[in-house]
Amino acid sequence: AAVAHGAEYVLDVCCDYVRPHFEVAQRRGVLRPDIDVEGTVEFLFRMITSLIVMDRDRDAAELRRFLRTYVVPVIAAP
Repeated sequence: AAVAHGAEYVLDVCCDYVRPHFEVAQRRGVLRPDIDVEGTVEFLFRMITSLIVMDRDRDAAELRRFLRTYVVPVIAAP
């Protein structure tokens, strides 16, 4: 329960920090208009956690390629 509460706190802090940048990116057409900051931050938090826990020994270029192929299309505007 303490870990879950801590994670919720971290997500809330991240959302508060990211929100103004997120809104600007949506207005500029960089991010999809149909997603919200809370869901997006949670998704990215889960992805980052997964990448840390399940390290696949990718070098920096491979990790960038992975993120550009599978993560960026989920949040980027078409």
